[in-house]
This record gives sequence, structure tokens and C-alpha cells, in this order.
Amino acid sequence: MKRLLVAFVGLLASVAVAAPVAAGYPPGSPTVESSSGTPAPGASIDITVSGFCPSSSVVLDIDGTTVGGGTTDEIGRAHV
Repeated sequence: MKRLLVAFVGLLASVAVAAPVAAGYPPGSPTVESSSGTPAPGASIDITVSGFCPSSSVVLDIDGTTVGGGTTDEIGRAHV
């Protein structure tokens, strides 16, 4: 659980850093949600990020390794 929490904190920082730097960006507080709060080691989970401008590119990095990415939808959400 501790490792998962550290990974999500790193994930949020990585997603926030990947966003373009501009005045008033991001429009809301970026959030990261997981399909599972306690995944088993090696299990796959779905990650959703939100709080970004529509059509923004997002990259998901964990411990410096890119593990996903995508483009936000019309409400600033992406599944990575």
C-alpha cells in the first residue's frame, strides 16, 4: 500500500509536469484516479486523469518510466 501511494504521488507530479506551462493552466486541480485501490502485484489497473484543458496531451510516468499517455477529451479527462 505504501508503494502504491508513493507511485500515485509520483504519478500526479509527473502528469502535472507534462502539462503545458501557460497562464491559468491547468484550469482546475489535476486529479488521478485508479480502478483499484489495492491492486495485486503485477495486476493491470486503469488510470484516469482529469482537471486539464480539452485536447491536452498527458503522459503518465512512474519512477521515470513512461507507462501511458493520451489526449484529454472535451472535459479535460484522459484514460491512460
